[in-house]
Amino acid sequence: MFGVAAEDAIGHEILAFIAPDARDESVSSVAGTYRSFGIRSAGDTFSIEIASTPVRFRGGESRLIAVRDLSPVALVVDDEAPVAHMTANLMCHLGYQAATHISSRAAIADYRPGAASVIVSDVMMPELDGPAMVQTIRSMDPTVPVIFISGFSTAPVAEDAATAFVKKPFGFAELKRAVAGLPERAREALR
Repeated sequence: MFGVAAEDAIGHEILAFIAPDARDESVSSVAGTYRSFGIRSAGDTFSIEIASTPVRFRGGESRLIAVRDLSPVALVVDDEAPVAHMTANLMCHLGYQAATHISSRAAIADYRPGAASVIVSDVMMPELDGPAMVQTIRSMDPTVPVIFISGFSTAPVAEDAATAFVKKPFGFAELKRAVAGLPERAREALR
């Protein structure tokens, strides 16, 4: 929930995950749908949507409250699970929600046009390499920005306004720099 591990959320007051200066307004408006700000354990705030729906349960009336993270999504694809999870974690620290896949074919099957603000993909993968996967995704979503990552590629992919390349190993600064050079769609979380 909100970039917080489940074990960190259990036993905590739900309002602890809403930025302190937005709590009163958030709580008073849960009679429908409302946009507010959440707060991650590191103290970063991000956009959330709070929706409230009346429900009947066991003869009583109550409200079902759902909170949705509105942060932009980064699709991270790398056949090496530790690298995929590390990259996803770095993208979360940049302000994205991360959808992680270790299979390029699974990433294509799950992809919906407009769903991702940016794709971060390994170049060399066994099923379908990163450039072929991106070509397929861009046939559905032509403007999606991409950051290719590789430690083994001898001929890096061609870079353009919507495509960047980052050499492995990399860290937060390299990813942030690559995102900053991409179109606005990718830079949403950097504002």
